[in-house]
Amino acid sequence: MTGPCAFGLSQALHRLLSPVNEQLIHRMSRGPLDRDLAADLSTFVTGGWAAVISAWVIEGPEPLDPEAFADRLLRMAPVIAGAGGETATAEAKEHGVS
Repeated sequence: MTGPCAFGLSQALHRLLSPVNEQLIHRMSRGPLDRDLAADLSTFVTGGWAAVISAWVIEGPEPLDPEAFADRLLRMAPVIAGAGGETATAEAKEHGVS
């Protein structure tokens, strides 16, 4: 987003989403992560969420529908968390990708 409030919104999103993302990062990792690496990865994932939110606010259909957007986010969450891993792997094998 742009404008005088963009930085403040970005910081607020970071404070809101980082704790959840850090838990997600730890659950997804194959082993223990040091604190700095977990924080960096959490910031990276938070930036992705912020980009999706920004795109919705800037480019979304008028009027914005928060419930529909929440549904979009909820559909994305299990994929990001790796819940769709087996399905994605099966689909890739089906199409000759390994």
